[in-house]
Amino acid sequence: MEKMKAVRFNQKGDIKNLVVEEIEKPTPKQGELLIKVHASAINPSDAFNVLGRFQITTLPRTPGRDFAGIVVDGPPEWLNKEVFGTGGYSGFTFDGTHAEYVIATPETVAIKPENLSLIDAASIGVGFLTAYLALDTANIKEGENVLVIGARGAVGSAAVQITKFLKARPIGTFTNNPLPEIGADFVDTSTEDLKKKVLDLTDQKGVDIVIDTVGHPAIFEKAFSSLKVRGRYVVMTVGRSDNKYISFDGLDFYRRELRLFGLNTLNYAREDAVKAFNILKPGFESDALRAPKNIKQYKLDQCIEAYEYVNTKPKEKIVFTPDTGETQLSPPQPTPISTPFSSILTLRHAAMISTWIDRLLKTNNEILGGYNPLIWKTDDDTWAPEADSFIFSLKNSSDFSHNTSYPIISRVKDKSKAILYRSMSKGPWFGSCDLGMGDVIDPKNWYCELLSYDRPIRMTGESWFSIVDYEVFQICKAI
Repeated sequence: MEKMKAVRFNQKGDIKNLVVEEIEKPTPKQGELLIKVHASAINPSDAFNVLGRFQITTLPRTPGRDFAGIVVDGPPEWLNKEVFGTGGYSGFTFDGTHAEYVIATPETVAIKPENLSLIDAASIGVGFLTAYLALDTANIKEGENVLVIGARGAVGSAAVQITKFLKARPIGTFTNNPLPEIGADFVDTSTEDLKKKVLDLTDQKGVDIVIDTVGHPAIFEKAFSSLKVRGRYVVMTVGRSDNKYISFDGLDFYRRELRLFGLNTLNYAREDAVKAFNILKPGFESDALRAPKNIKQYKLDQCIEAYEYVNTKPKEKIVFTPDTGETQLSPPQPTPISTPFSSILTLRHAAMISTWIDRLLKTNNEILGGYNPLIWKTDDDTWAPEADSFIFSLKNSSDFSHNTSYPIISRVKDKSKAILYRSMSKGPWFGSCDLGMGDVIDPKNWYCELLSYDRPIRMTGESWFSIVDYEVFQICKAI
C-alpha cells in the first residue's frame, strides 16, 4: 500500500491541531484521475475551517480547496495534462487538496491556461471563482458600473479584473493605502464619502451592481444606497458574530426595485468551477486576467506556520508546494507542455541537451539551463526583450528515451525582461533573477529566483547554489 503526505486535523478550534500524516495514497476508480499536486493554495476559509467556523465539517479531515497538478493515472487521454480546480465541499465533507495527491474526475478539473504556471493556477481558485459567481449572480452586462467593496483582497481584485474583462466599468474601494494600478476608479473610504464619490463617478446615477467582499454593516448601508434603480447587491461574507446584522430602508428598497443576493461558494461544485474557469480562460491567456503577483510558498511540513500566517491577513497569496519527488511520465504519452515554447527547440530537444553535459550541480543530479535566441554581450545592466526564451531543469540521462524524469520548462512571462546583459564582472542572466551567474570571479556561484519567467525551476527554497561546471552552446538556424 503506497503512502502520501497530507495535512490533517482531528479536532477543530486551533491551528495547532494541524499535523502532517502519512496516509494511504488514493487509487483512482474507473474513469477517475489521480493528480499529483504541485501547488495548493490556502484560503482564509481553510483556516476558518480548522478553527471550527463551519459546522458541516466532518473529522478527521484533510483541508484545502484549490489545487493544480499533473494527471499521473487515469484515462490515457488525460495522462500528463496540467489541470487545476476548486469548489464544492473539498476539505469540509471530503478530503481536500493540502496533500501530495488528489482524486478527481474529468468533469471536475479545468485545463490550465498555457501562460500560467501550476503555482499561478493554484492561486486563482477560490478568489476568481467567487468573483465570477458574484458577477454572474448579479447578471452583469457590458457597460454597467460595478462597485467592488474591498478591491484590495483576493476576491475584490479578481472582481475588478473580471469586470473589465466583461467590458463593464469597475469602481473599487480601499482604506488608507493606495491600491495597485489595475485600471479602475477608486474610493478611499477612510477619507471620502462613499455614496457621494460613487454618485460623482456615475453622473449622479449610481452603480448597477455592488460586489461586497467585506460585509461590514456601516459600509453596506452606504453602498446599498449607492445603487441605481433596479440595482443588484451581492453579499458573500459578514462581519464578526456580534456584528453580522445589516439593515436598509425598506421603502427605498421596493420603490427603487433593488435586488439583494447572498452567495455561498460552498454550494457550487467543482463542475461549476470548471465552467467558470473555461469562461475566464481566454482572459488569462490574453493577460486581461492575472494571477496574484505576490505568492509565498510553504511545504506541507510547515502547515501550522502557513495557516497561522494566513490568519494574519497577509498581502501575499499562500501556497503549499508539496515535495513529491519526480513526476513519472507514462511513455509514449505526450509531454505535459503541448504548445511550442520556442521556434527552434522542443521539449525533447531541451531534454537531449542534458546528454551533452557531464558536470552538474554539486548537491544532486540536477541540470539547469536556458535558451537565449539572441546573443550574449556585456553591458551595464540592460534588458533584451524576447518571446522565445526559456529556462529549464532536468535530470541527467544518457538516453532520454528511457529517462522518466519530468523536465521543468519555464517560459518567459515578462518578455521585456527575458535577458539581462550584465557588466564584465557578471555572467549571463535570464530574467531579473530567474537564473544567472553570480560573479565571473566565482563562476560556480549561481542564483535562481522566480521573477520574470512563468514557473520556478528549483523547489529547494534556496536562491544561491553552487555548480560543478557550466557550458554554453550556440544553435544556428538554417539559411
